[in-house]
Amino acid sequence: MKLIPFITLLLSFLLLAACGNQSTMNQNVESTLKNLAVQYIEAEYKGDKELLMKVTGEEAKKDVEEDHLNIFKDQHLDHIVDTKIEKISDTEYSLVVTVSSSPKENEQPTNYTENLTMTKYNEEWLITKVTREQ
Repeated sequence: MKLIPFITLLLSFLLLAACGNQSTMNQNVESTLKNLAVQYIEAEYKGDKELLMKVTGEEAKKDVEEDHLNIFKDQHLDHIVDTKIEKISDTEYSLVVTVSSSPKENEQPTNYTENLTMTKYNEEWLITKVTREQ
């Protein structure tokens, strides 16, 4: 009977440790996804098609292949205002990135959002769908 409280305490400790590890893993994934979003958005404005092809898949890759991102070539990226992350599943996340940009470097910037769907394929995260809202 004295063993039951010990086992209960041990199981509670193991459960807390597992939850802590899961939280750390989620933070690492979110950091990775934010960095990927920044790389993608900066590459849009620089016209870095090679990087865009590397970090995209599915619909997003098709947009790159068909030069749908040439709308950014005459724009100036001011900065990324905010990023919100929503976990859809262990292999899919949705990011809403608020971006500040302007037609030229010294003009008044405006904000818009990029909605990025990121999917994990073979241990690699790719941006698979992008929509934009003014």
